Amino acid sequence: MISSDYKQLMDLLIQRTKEGKVNWQQSVAEAEFIVYFKERSLTIFTGVDQQSNEDFVAFVLRDKNGKEIDRFWVDQGDLDYQEMQALYLSARRTALDIDKTIRALTEELKSGKKIGLETPPEGSKPSPKIDDLPF
Repeated sequence: MISSDYKQLMDLLIQRTKEGKVNWQQSVAEAEFIVYFKERSLTIFTGVDQQSNEDFVAFVLRDKNGKEIDRFWVDQGDLDYQEMQALYLSARRTALDIDKTIRALTEELKSGKKIGLETPPEGSKPSPKIDDLPF
């Protein structure tokens, strides 16, 4: 369970994220998302604890120089886990602009035209072929 001061911070962050008022961005790490404040930042990411094998959601607070000043997390069995996992998923959805992508794909599918380009657009990475996957 997270402390009361962090709980208040998270409740406000959840509320503002639901309102679409938080500018979540993808961090340098693929599954890590960050929001920049005036002189600080907050990062959210998920993982699996290697000792307990439980999922967790973690948060890192950084100062204006990017130096970590604190970190906290909630484990899958914790009371606040579902809410923090939902926040992570909302941050991810916002940072990756998933809703816009879904709307664009839906519109293309509704168009009645043939779907799928013959070659990937310039500058995009092609998806790996089944034979190229490492398993």
